[in-house]
This record gives sequence, C-alpha cells and structure tokens, in this order.
Amino acid sequence: MYMANCSRARPSFRLPCISMRFTIFITVSSLMPNGTIIKGRRVGIIAEAGGGAISASDACEALGLEVSRFSPELQKRFQDFLKNYLPPFSGITNPLDVVWLPRSFALDITEKCMELVAGEVDAIIIMTYLPFAAPETRPSYIERVHRLRGRLQVPVYVVPPYASRGAEGMKDLTAAGIPAFPSFERAARVVDATARYSARNIAS
Repeated sequence: MYMANCSRARPSFRLPCISMRFTIFITVSSLMPNGTIIKGRRVGIIAEAGGGAISASDACEALGLEVSRFSPELQKRFQDFLKNYLPPFSGITNPLDVVWLPRSFALDITEKCMELVAGEVDAIIIMTYLPFAAPETRPSYIERVHRLRGRLQVPVYVVPPYASRGAEGMKDLTAAGIPAFPSFERAARVVDATARYSARNIAS
C-alpha cells in the first residue's frame, strides 16, 4: 500500500508513491545508458553551504546510507588543493564544504573535488550554486559532470541552493541525464532506492 505523503515514507525498496516511482524511473533511465549505476551505499557530499551539508548528511544517514569520513590521505589532498580558495573553517571530512568559491575558478574546483571524492564513495550528492545562479555556466557544468561520471563510473546527484529558483536548472540538468532534485531529502531517497535496485539486480 502506497502512502500519499512521500516525505513520511519509511525506507524501503518499494517506492512510497507515484511521484517517487516516476523520479526513480527517470533517474535510473538517465544513468543506465552510461553504465553508471550505484555499486554500494557510500555517499560523498559536497555542499556550498555548511547548513546544507548537515541537512544532506542527516537525510542520508536517516535512510541507512553511509556518510563516512574521508580517509586522512584524501583530507590532506583537499587541504592542499583548497587552501588558496576556501576559508580555514571549511569542513573536509565528509561532507566537504566548498563555501565562497571564487567565481572564475568555481567550475574547475568543483570538478576536481568531485573527482577526488569519487575515489572513496559510490555516489555523490552535490549542492551547487553555479549552474542555477549563473545559467551561462550550465552547458559547461553538464559537460564536465558527464565526462567525470563516464570516466569514474560514480553517479552524481545535484541539488540547487534554492529550489524555488532552481526549477529551470533542475529541468535542464535532468533532461541532460544528470538527476537534479529540489532537496537533499529527495536526493537521498533516490540514492537509497537506486542502491537497493542495483543490489537486487546484482543478487539475482
């Protein structure tokens, strides 16, 4: 029996409502042609705001997804790479806080961070301003995520900082095969469901 309110659904492979079933279908359809299916439940979170990072971590852990600390080696790489771009209080343990990115280098920094995170996780959830606040960067952002995902075989899920202003960007990203969601909670539910889907297919 499906529940009418998705936000109160209990974690399960059975999807709680028609809206979420459609969302999962679109997500899996966008990833499967590229062979990019979640291989486990380890999630790396990248957020351009500390509060958003906490919300994402809470949403994932509530569903039993693993948000483990990055290895000391990876934290050191982040520290070295980001020291000239981010304030010293930015978190580098998972979630990774990439606050106040310099606009001229934001795409390059974001791509490199995703590449580094991908080495220790099965999926990436990223909250980013750039493709939403600066629509002119959207084509390049899409191209970079496609290239990175194809090379590293780790799916990427995108969340805008303000869902009410991100509808057009979410539509463009999802249409281009990069699943985008209005909240961390919804993204986490999709990661959980697609991970269960993958585990069931592997087991069979």
